[in-house]
Amino acid sequence: MRLIIIVLDLIFYQSVIKLMQSDFKSKWMMFLAMNVPTMVLIDHGHFQPNSVMHGLVLWAVYFATNQKLIPATVLMVVAVLFK
Repeated sequence: MRLIIIVLDLIFYQSVIKLMQSDFKSKWMMFLAMNVPTMVLIDHGHFQPNSVMHGLVLWAVYFATNQKLIPATVLMVVAVLFK
């Protein structure tokens, strides 16, 4: 179960954080985003895939800021319906 959560975390949450970090040129953003206490304690401690939902929302924000509204809308709906 823990491996599934870590893999999903890498696919959805960490990938968009790395992509946004390359845009903002800030290593602190990556460090802070990956070490949010609620993500570490709740998601990884209790094996809940909340980071997938957060990653989908961040992907939607990323696409919305790049004027790609259809993928942004689809990802936001998927994030809302995830749980």
